[in-house]
Amino acid sequence: MDKKEFTVSEVIDSIGISGHTWLVFVLLIFAMIFDGYDFMIVNTTNLFVAHTFWPNEANPGALMGSLTTWGLLGMVIGGAIGGILSDKYGRKTMLTIAVIFYGLFTLPQAFANDLVFFAVFRMIAGLGVGCCIPIVTTIFSESIPSKNRGVFITFGMAGMVAGWVLAGLIGNPISNATEPIIPGLCELVEYVETTPTGEVVSNTMYANWRLCYLIGALPVIYGIVLFFCLHETPHWYANSGQLEKACERLTQIEMATRHTEHAYDPKYLVVPPKPAKTSVTV
Repeated sequence: MDKKEFTVSEVIDSIGISGHTWLVFVLLIFAMIFDGYDFMIVNTTNLFVAHTFWPNEANPGALMGSLTTWGLLGMVIGGAIGGILSDKYGRKTMLTIAVIFYGLFTLPQAFANDLVFFAVFRMIAGLGVGCCIPIVTTIFSESIPSKNRGVFITFGMAGMVAGWVLAGLIGNPISNATEPIIPGLCELVEYVETTPTGEVVSNTMYANWRLCYLIGALPVIYGIVLFFCLHETPHWYANSGQLEKACERLTQIEMATRHTEHAYDPKYLVVPPKPAKTSVTV
């Protein structure tokens, strides 16, 4: 056992890219893909949702905009509190909760019968969607060697963009299907619309957009995967005063990478002090 001071970052850097690194990357990028899907699916389906809840409005642009706004409002609040909660309760714990949370509250949107119900659950789900982003970024920062951190964070966060693309690839064909995909759930909707020539005409569709929100509930299952496969970061253990657990986690990471057992002594683990709060007087 080395009897010299060390930090968590120094150990992570010395281990380098490892199987642990790639496991974290894969787990987080899928979390961001689901996150991106749940964020963008309302933009893909909002015209169909508007026709369902506002069938007599030929130009439902205002309603379409409001459907997107409610989700964004939830994301702003979730993003503001996500990092704070993960500092207190742990990265793994809060990411797992956030993923399950937005999946769980996306599900009721598939069964919404009016705008208010849909908007409320859209905003609530947005809390989890927004909460994920700072937590994922933090886990990347605490788990990836410093010289490779930027690349992994860039590609990891690109998972959200991949989720946006999937929302379009999945949502468009489902919403435009001419037959009910799930009879009984995807009801027939009669609505009016404005043609390119300005004429208001009657039309019909099936509310197949509901299936898109059933798919959006899959993160509930993925949250269980995170619970069993993702480990807490040694940085969080160290910063929360659990030095022994931080050292145990560093040993586990090294064993999984180099297949060598190196016991790190908590007495020599240096935890950088938190920035002191400063007051400004005028």
